[in-house]
This record gives sequence, C-alpha cells and structure tokens, in this order.
Amino acid sequence: MTVPARVGETLARATRTLADAGVEAPRHEAEILLGHLLGRSRAALWSHPEKSLPDGQHRRFLALCRRRAAGEPTAYLTGHREFWSLDLLVDPRVLIPRPETEHLVEAVLARQPKGIVRILDYGAGSGCIALALATEYPQAWIIALDMDGGALAVTGQNSSRHDLQGRVQRVQARSLDALAGENWLDVLVSNPPYIRAADLSALPATVRQHEPVQALSPGLRGLEVIDSLIQGGLRLLLDAGTLALEIDSPSAAGVRERLLTSDWADVAILPDLAGMPRVVVARRRRR
Repeated sequence: MTVPARVGETLARATRTLADAGVEAPRHEAEILLGHLLGRSRAALWSHPEKSLPDGQHRRFLALCRRRAAGEPTAYLTGHREFWSLDLLVDPRVLIPRPETEHLVEAVLARQPKGIVRILDYGAGSGCIALALATEYPQAWIIALDMDGGALAVTGQNSSRHDLQGRVQRVQARSLDALAGENWLDVLVSNPPYIRAADLSALPATVRQHEPVQALSPGLRGLEVIDSLIQGGLRLLLDAGTLALEIDSPSAAGVRERLLTSDWADVAILPDLAGMPRVVVARRRRR
C-alpha cells in the first residue's frame, strides 16, 4: 500500500528541488504553490504539516514545482499576484506586477489631490496601476491604454473582479496619438518598456523567457516609448498636470535631461527602497 505524502515532507522535498534549480526563497515559493493548489494559506500549511495529500494533488504539485524549477514564474503558475492589496489575475499576456511599481502609485498620490480627476495609464497590462489609482481616487475617470488586446482582456478581468469595470475605460492603441484633443488630462502615468534591446540578455531567464518582451523593451535605445510619452503628455495634460513614469538607473539621467529641456517643471527622480532611481515625476508647465 502506498503511503500518502504529507504536507511537511512534501514541502521539504520541493524546497530542495527549487533550491537546486537556483530559485530564490525556495521554501516560500514551494508554500505558495502548494497553498494555491490546496486552497490554503501558508499559515495553514505550517500549522498542519502532518496532513496527507491525495495522490492526484501530490502529482499536480510536483508538476508545478518542475515548471517553477525550469524557470516559469510563480505568478503565472498560480495565475495571481498581489499589488496595492489587490489580488490580480495574471498570465503570460501581461507583465507580472512588481512591488517597486507601487512607488509609481505613491508618486501620483503625493502630487495629485483627490477629487474629479482624469487619469491615463499607458501600457496598462494587468491593470495594476489603473486599478490601484481607481481605489484611491473614487471620483476619477481612468483610461487604461495598451497596444495588446490580450493584455486589455486581463485588465478587464481584473476590473470586473474588483467591481471597477464602470470606472476604468479600456482603449487599445499603440500610442497617445490615438487620443484626440488637447489639455484635458490631469495625470499621465506609465510603467513603460525601458530596457535597451541589448540588455535583455542580462535579465533573469525567468523574465526574458516568459514575460512579454514588448512590455520590457521598446527597442535599441530603451527610451523610444518614454520619449513619446513626454511629447504626448505636453499635448494631453492640463497646465500643471502630472507626468509619472517608472524608469531604471540607466535611463534616469537621459529622462531627466529630456524633461528639463522641454516644457516640464518640478522634475524629480524618486528612489525605490534600495535607493535606486525608480520613478520620475514632472508637471506640465503653464502655457
């Protein structure tokens, strides 16, 4: 008779498998995968390591661990990632939301007063930024723009999941040129692709092999999309409207120079928790 696998023993073996594959925090990731499969919290797993696993669930868990050991991101395996306390659906059509992107939401909150505001999230992906801001600005009108219809479908799923579908309008377009008019927007926010094409090979394999490349790199310079947002923002934003962009260290100086030599004021580079440049903010100069 086959002895049923137990939670504690199974997690220990999975942790060794993930550690041997070079996965960071292997115990944490093993617990996330098993908790997802069983519908239990990590605390419940800790509390009852003696619980047995049905053979089918045990096999499915081992399959998930093999996929994670091969480099597939945990968020794609579970289909979930938390951002700004929102449980978001994610899949390979969208970039996985990162904790450092929450600094972008914080930057908008620090500069844009509450009230009836119009916000555009360029490159919406999962909708993490648009939905986070929708929760913080209950009177806001928010546009989530993305070039990819599949990504916008995920935005729509997450909007419905959090009952925000009536607050967030989805627009499929490659650039801001698709939006008509001038001087009507309060906030332009984006986590744009900013990695130079030549630097993609330096990314962890779990990122470069699984996440959508169009959400990571815009081309050779890494500034192609950022340049278009800086120029498009001058047309769309109201006087003193807010521009907030996620950046990385290599792009920080170039982005700051572009803003300082154009019609932008109050330009600031904001660091992440590691002290690295992460967000640039500016205001549209008064005409």
